Order: sequence, then structure tokens, then C-alpha cells
Amino acid sequence: MELPVKLFIIGFVTIFIGMMLIAFGSLILGAKVSGGIVIFPFIPVPIVFGFGSEAILMIIIAMLLILMIITIIKTIKF
Repeated sequence: MELPVKLFIIGFVTIFIGMMLIAFGSLILGAKVSGGIVIFPFIPVPIVFGFGSEAILMIIIAMLLILMIITIIKTIKF
């Protein structure tokens, strides 16, 4: 079996196991409703929508991503 096929199978199995762990965890421990979305348009500034207790964390992560992207763009000279 070639390397790309092995990597695809490993990635698929890893994602599947992670989804199952999250599903079982929410069934056993009870689920809190929280969510959000991060949209990266063509400019390097994400648009963040969120609700629940995790919305502040998403906004902080989005700001850190903005700083990281701007730093990378400034250090790479075209």
C-alpha cells in the first residue's frame, strides 16, 4: 500500500475515533450548548460569530490568528 493511501486511512480513522469520543462524552457527561463559526475571507481578518460560554475564547483565538497571519505576511518578502 502506498504512503498517500496509508495517510488517508490513518487520518480517516483518527477523525472517526475523535468523533466517537466526542459523541460518547456528550452522552455520558451531558452536553452544554455552545458554538460558533470563524470565516476567513480573502483578506487576513477573520469574521467570528459565536454564542455560549466559548464565544470569548473563539474571539481571542481569532485575534491570535490575525496577529500570526499578519506577522507571517510581513516576514515573507514577495
